Amino acid sequence: MQLLKTGAFSFDGAVFFPWAPMYGIFGILLLLFMKKLIPKPELVFFLNFAVYTLIEYLASWILELGYSLKVTAYSDYLFTLNEHTYIGGSAVFALLGCAFLYYLAPKWTEAFSHLKKNIRIVLCILLSLIFLGFVFKISLPYIW
Repeated sequence: MQLLKTGAFSFDGAVFFPWAPMYGIFGILLLLFMKKLIPKPELVFFLNFAVYTLIEYLASWILELGYSLKVTAYSDYLFTLNEHTYIGGSAVFALLGCAFLYYLAPKWTEAFSHLKKNIRIVLCILLSLIFLGFVFKISLPYIW
């Protein structure tokens, strides 16, 4: 949303795309639960919408309640859910989820499967460490 307001990306630590935990959780849930629904793209879109809305709402609510931190600023937008999530953002992520599920994930799986096993293991460990580093970088300042 910062890009729309100011014309520049905001790297405040809470949203370091694609390494924000919320996005990773969303992607993992898509791959785990929607794989069987691929023949029904309309259903996949609406489930993506619902899952992303729920994840964003819960993440925002937990951060606000647990850490007194308000990371989403949707008060200026129409159709918000208690200012924790924005319907337009959920629609965008539903479309991105469909693009991920129908196009990116199969392409990445194909490319990944062509790598040697040792390289795949090192790559998984490296990406997991980077992800954990961002999770701790984001959450540690608020915990302390």
